[in-house]
Amino acid sequence: NSLKYAFKELSEGIIEIVVYKTDDNLIVKISDNGIGISNEIIKERKFGFGLNLVEILLNQNNKIEITNNNGTTIKVTIPIM
Repeated sequence: NSLKYAFKELSEGIIEIVVYKTDDNLIVKISDNGIGISNEIIKERKFGFGLNLVEILLNQNNKIEITNNNGTTIKVTIPIM
């Protein structure tokens, strides 16, 4: 989604992927400095097919947070069994 939508109106941008482990969780953060997802879409969860699919796949005991601040950040928290 970042490649397809974030930089639509920009000539360049940055995508950052960070993965780390805490005591109980695996954290995956994907951020870009693109145009961002509107706060209304985030609040109402009116995502397109791609983000809906991600939510469906991750909602089983996982936590997904989406924020818009100078681009979009998606943070997924996966409990370690």
